[in-house]
Amino acid sequence: MLVFLLTYFTIYGGMTVYALHRLGRGFGGPLRVWLPLRILALGMVFLPMLIHRFDAGLTPLAARLLTGSAWVWLALTFWAMCAFLAVDVWNLAVVGAGRWLPGLAGWQMAPRLAALAVSGLLPALCLWGWIEGGTVHLRTVEIESPRLPAGVPALRLLQIADMHLGRTARRGVWEQVLEQVRTAQPDVLVSTGDLLDASDAFLNEWLNRLRDSTPAVAKYAVLGNHEVYTGAARSRELLTAGGFSVLGGDAVRLGSGILLVGIDDPAVGRRQGEAGRTEAAVLPSPRAAAFTILLKHRPEVTLAARQRCDLQLSGHSHAGQIFPFGWVVRLVHPYPHARLIAFSEGLRLYVSRGTGTWGPPFRVLTPAEVTLFIVRGTGAAAPGEGS
Repeated sequence: MLVFLLTYFTIYGGMTVYALHRLGRGFGGPLRVWLPLRILALGMVFLPMLIHRFDAGLTPLAARLLTGSAWVWLALTFWAMCAFLAVDVWNLAVVGAGRWLPGLAGWQMAPRLAALAVSGLLPALCLWGWIEGGTVHLRTVEIESPRLPAGVPALRLLQIADMHLGRTARRGVWEQVLEQVRTAQPDVLVSTGDLLDASDAFLNEWLNRLRDSTPAVAKYAVLGNHEVYTGAARSRELLTAGGFSVLGGDAVRLGSGILLVGIDDPAVGRRQGEAGRTEAAVLPSPRAAAFTILLKHRPEVTLAARQRCDLQLSGHSHAGQIFPFGWVVRLVHPYPHARLIAFSEGLRLYVSRGTGTWGPPFRVLTPAEVTLFIVRGTGAAAPGEGS
């Protein structure tokens, strides 16, 4: 906990101090003018911890408003820090180039102009992020494999990833997801983790909508790290009530020739003080005769998955969610998002950009998605083809 707090205050506090310094430098004015903003910023840094400490005494509306405010402020601070940093890098580059081309010196951005530009940029980013974060796209990915007989009907499998139903989730986004599920008409619906980010009572009603609107669709889920933070037992209870079968190291047959395997996020094992079941322990060895699909929350590929699995579906990283945070995410999770990645052993990996939002209710240059996979044998006719 001490390491977390030191990291939190160093990073968040550093971003806040830097952004406020650059605003003050640009607009000028005495300390008393900036004191209210500095007090507000200090309070926002501590607000997430205060919410956690007094959570039990908050009404649902108060908890939602405070949590949303804390995350929006964090996004604003991050964007301001990135924008001012970009200005400083630009000015430094211009000064350096000006040693050889003196005429470039006039291309520097003055502190006041930078402060005005950033002040105008922040509300524009919020508007963009709110609109993009409120729109869910249905992506279709078709997969052919010689490991499936051509005569076997194509499997329609729909993936939801990282919906994060909780206090900052938007009902309108969830309604879009329900509509996309109805539109896609899947045979199987899967959640690759973090469908839940809270245990509030209203989530029963939201998940019941999914169960009641798709009674004939088989539903499977694995736990993500946020479902563990919420409480693994409560998350399983909510998911089960929503019609999902929770796979934690289990395998199920999906018709003829297809095996579905799911493993829990490593956070489950850490919370329970024991190592969780990995794909090395649950995937058939040698590779099963059936086309094998692995549900795994984090976009990490093991040797066992490469050698024994045909398709891995993951999420977790949201593709960064708000630009330019995706650049940081790629340092930790380098696999590209929203595309099939083929490995020499036969595995194909798909990392979803995510369906909902975590933290700030924004998305910038990372469209939300639910993903329909149509899996068929090589040479099988697509719907509408043939006589």
